Amino acid sequence: MNKLLVKVLVLGCAMLLSACGSTPTKSISCHSPTSKRLNDAVLQSQNTLSQSACAGYVDSHFDALLTIAEGAPGQTNNATLRDYLQWLVDQGLMYEKEAKTRYNSYFNPRYVSLPETQSVCNTERSLDDLVLNMDRETKQKERGLQRVLGDNAAYFRAIRNRDNTLLLMSAAIQACGA
Repeated sequence: MNKLLVKVLVLGCAMLLSACGSTPTKSISCHSPTSKRLNDAVLQSQNTLSQSACAGYVDSHFDALLTIAEGAPGQTNNATLRDYLQWLVDQGLMYEKEAKTRYNSYFNPRYVSLPETQSVCNTERSLDDLVLNMDRETKQKERGLQRVLGDNAAYFRAIRNRDNTLLLMSAAIQACGA
């Protein structure tokens, strides 16, 4: 009986070892796209982000796509990146509101960092935060409008919008205190 038990154990171990050796392991790579052409890089990114293990890499992929687009600025980049953001929404990798905010932060002269329903008189203590948020968004607009799209006029419109908004907010806050 001991010999039979030993044979069964040896046979079982041999089967387990052979099964482990024949199972291929697939390594998952979530690296950002490397192509120098934006359309090819978008496809690389979509293929990568389609893997569930790579869902947390959306921000780094978007940043990489912006960098690639900076290598060949133009209006065609606008539609390509807008469609990419829509793809992220369609895949459930980003909420629609987040995609709209991201798109407008980079590619629209209007600022999305402005409070929507706050009274100007209640804004005084958060004016510093507003300035910081608008400065951050201005850098995004510089990258998106100027370096990715090559649209200097839209970028300078964004700068004027920021300056006018801050001037009006400061004047209104001063009037609230009077």
